[in-house]
Amino acid sequence: MSLTWLMALFVYWKGKTLVPSTLGTQLINPDVEIKMVENTPDDPRQRKPDITKAKELLGWEPKGKLRDGLPLMEDDFRLRLRIAKKN
Repeated sequence: MSLTWLMALFVYWKGKTLVPSTLGTQLINPDVEIKMVENTPDDPRQRKPDITKAKELLGWEPKGKLRDGLPLMEDDFRLRLRIAKKN
């Protein structure tokens, strides 16, 4: 998943009334155990991307839907953190 896709995903997310906990519960197993792990060296401390410049200069708009992107992001994070998905 590209950084641009993640940025678009979070900007789209921020503009909606759903909050991470309610949307995550809807999309991912609500009984999941949350583990705190150390950040990877390339992980930003705070995620508040702004795609205004991409919209203004390139005419770019997000094409994907948040509900489609979050499970992909979950899979990507699981892969990076080497955490197996329980069925």
